[in-house]
Amino acid sequence: MPLTIHQSLALRDNYVHLVVCEDTGDAALVDPSEVAPALELLAKAPKARLKQIWCTHHHWDHVGGVVQLKAEYPEVLVFGSRYDVDNGRIPEAARGLDHKERFTLGTSTIEARSIPGHTLGHMALRAPVEGFAFVGDTLFAGGCGRLFEGSPEQMTDSLYEVMGDWPDSTLIYCGHEYTESNLRFAVSVDPHNSGLLKRQQQVAAARKQGLSTVPSTMGEERRTNPFLRCTEPPILHALGLSGQSRSECFGALRSRKDNFS
Repeated sequence: MPLTIHQSLALRDNYVHLVVCEDTGDAALVDPSEVAPALELLAKAPKARLKQIWCTHHHWDHVGGVVQLKAEYPEVLVFGSRYDVDNGRIPEAARGLDHKERFTLGTSTIEARSIPGHTLGHMALRAPVEGFAFVGDTLFAGGCGRLFEGSPEQMTDSLYEVMGDWPDSTLIYCGHEYTESNLRFAVSVDPHNSGLLKRQQQVAAARKQGLSTVPSTMGEERRTNPFLRCTEPPILHALGLSGQSRSECFGALRSRKDNFS
């Protein structure tokens, strides 16, 4: 594969990723919330030449290191969604990306997908050939992001329609290490899902060893993530719903998660 991915924790539970084209050495940092972890990733990949920064959305814990990185690497291009760039929400942004717009990193093609819900300007960056996607805080391993700006309708469109054509094998790189807590909620609304129960055990074992649970796969999310199963009978039963639209079911599920402890 011409692209390789390196990851590091930042802040408390954020992920910073470095994507490197092995053919050219061209590299991109994804959601650099702080500078030190980003520089450590670059130091561990000595052939990497930082060319781009990709910001999935404007929250401070995804863009906090952009200004300093741009000062140290002035030729780097900073990408954000068209919405966030036009509204001045991504620092140092040089290019706003439209839905389904494509650009290159080294010899590989990257596609931007608009996935609002968590925020209005949220986007995913996907490499269709290599089979991975950076989804920020829209889709988490075992969960999804809070609706800070968007509506249930927008979020369900993002999760079910925009991501609907992604193969099950797609590697999903989300923005936070929230999997263990997400799965506790998932089991509370889908307690008889054997695949989910097995995943919960595997994640608990991994976290005890300090291991990352990111990436997951799109197929794993479709089988075990309640936010991608919100109209399935077990979820509807747990919520006491029947006959509601997909977005209404999602909204009820998201509300349940917001108040879960």
